[in-house]
Parts: sequence; C-alpha cells; structure tokens
Amino acid sequence: MHEWQSMASAPRDGAIIEIKNSYGLLPTYGLFRWESSSAFPGQGWRSALPDRGGLMDGSENQLRWRPYSGDPSAYVDYSPSMDEWRRAMSR
Repeated sequence: MHEWQSMASAPRDGAIIEIKNSYGLLPTYGLFRWESSSAFPGQGWRSALPDRGGLMDGSENQLRWRPYSGDPSAYVDYSPSMDEWRRAMSR
C-alpha cells in the first residue's frame, strides 16, 4: 500500500487518486481526479465516482493523497458510518 503524500505532489492530469481528509473528528476518504467542470467554475478535485461531488482544497495539514490503480466501482470507502460519527461525537 502506498503511503499518504502531500497534496502539493498530487497529479493534476486527470489520474484517479485516493484522498484522505483529516478535518474534523474522523477522517473521510474518496476517489478524486483533478478536472474542469461546466457546473463549477475553474478546476478542482471532482469525485471519480458517479453521484458524488467535489472536494474543496483544504489545508495541507488536512488533505493527503495516494495513488489508486483499481476499478473505481470496486472502491471500498473507509469513511466513518453514522454510528461511528455519533460515538466519536459523544466522547
């Protein structure tokens, strides 16, 4: 498995990457690629999965990336469930 890297080194050529966002109580994960969109001005990190949104570029301390070479439709999202969020909030 690849180590998490700084977003400054993330490819901005349309390649699909996995991004970890550590903002908040628990980290969230997803597959993204850098692209333009007619729905949003400019370029940005857009989900590589259907029916998902984009990602606002956050603090370098919160976002990390690593290469992803699998089939995006088989991606396992390790983001917390609602129960995990509730338990974390009650600590």
